[in-house]
Amino acid sequence: MKQLFLFIFRWIIISGCHKSTPCEKEIYILPEDFWGTIIVYFDQADGQEIQYEDDAGSTVYRLWVI
Repeated sequence: MKQLFLFIFRWIIISGCHKSTPCEKEIYILPEDFWGTIIVYFDQADGQEIQYEDDAGSTVYRLWVI
C-alpha cells in the first residue's frame, strides 16, 4: 500500500512539472547612477505600456527614480 501511494505521489509530481510553462524573459533598465532597492508593482492602472524587445522576445521595463 505504501509503495502504491509513493508511486501515485511521484507520478503527480512528475506530470505537474512536465506541464509547467516557461517564464518570459525580462529586462530591467535603470538610471545609470541608481543605487538602492527596487520594488516593482505589476498590472497597475496608471502604469506603463508593455514594451517588447524584438530580437530576444523579452519584456523591457524602463524604470526611473521619482
